[in-house]
Amino acid sequence: MANVCRQTVSHYVSLFNEGGLELLLHRDFPPGCHPFLTAEQQEEVKQLVLTTTPAELG
Repeated sequence: MANVCRQTVSHYVSLFNEGGLELLLHRDFPPGCHPFLTAEQQEEVKQLVLTTTPAELG
């Protein structure tokens, strides 16, 4: 259903069990690689995901 391999799902479940949603959503980027979104944009997306459904957003 998630269109990812079983090992990836297992890794996500382990992260969630270890540190909840915060650890699951935490992303480390390699040195020199900058996130596409700003910290503010990332927080906005996070809040939208946590508080709305795709149908509500159209």
